[in-house]
This record gives sequence, C-alpha cells and structure tokens, in this order.
Amino acid sequence: MNTGERDRWTCGGSGRRGQALAYAVGAREILRLRERARTELGPRFRAADYHDRVLNAGAVPLHVLDLVVDLWIRGDDAG
Repeated sequence: MNTGERDRWTCGGSGRRGQALAYAVGAREILRLRERARTELGPRFRAADYHDRVLNAGAVPLHVLDLVVDLWIRGDDAG
C-alpha cells in the first residue's frame, strides 16, 4: 500500500479523520442488527423489509438505529 492509499483510509485529510473507522463500525452494527432480527423473527424475517426499515430511519446514531430495529422486531413501530 502506498502512502496515498494509507492516508486515504486513515486520515483522509482534515475533516475526514476517522471516516473509514466510522464506516466500518456502522457496517458491523447494521449486520449485527440484521442477524438479531433474523434470529428473533425466524421465518417472518425478510431482508428487504429490514433494509427498508434501516434506510427509512435515515442518518441516526447507532443507539437510535438499535431502537428502530427493536421496535420493528416487536411490531411496535409506526411503519
């Protein structure tokens, strides 16, 4: 890996420090929540429904996304 590539993924210049880390943490959390939904819903789980719920939540903190998915699993969400 050349210096430019390294810098792109670790620093990214001012204002983007930590972007790759934030992306990775978010991706792992989304996958963890999907697996939890799959386990708890069993045969009722549909990946498309899960993805719709996550995308419709918008840009929210991960603890809020956890609540959104939890409410969806319980059937207490507003749709």
